[in-house]
Amino acid sequence: MALPRYSLQDKARFDFRIYDGMGNYILPDWDDADLKIEFYDADSQLRFTATTQTSPSINSAQDELGNFIYVEGIDLADFALGTCSAYVYCKVSGAEVFP
Repeated sequence: MALPRYSLQDKARFDFRIYDGMGNYILPDWDDADLKIEFYDADSQLRFTATTQTSPSINSAQDELGNFIYVEGIDLADFALGTCSAYVYCKVSGAEVFP
């Protein structure tokens, strides 16, 4: 099976779930000023930081498994080719969730 081809105009999407340890996926504190997701390229260079105010921004949704946060429409044109990394910085009920 061949991998799909992508063009420089394609945009990326990132989804992330926070597990509460009791079988539920929960949302972070939306009023947390430190809520952000940092995206690094294959050369470990920070290329984009998403917040609730950026474009694209951090959003939330729910599916059959529960709540999750996502960023859709990340421009990858400046990213070095290869495996990228994302680090989520947030709090849940005031407690820090480590990236």
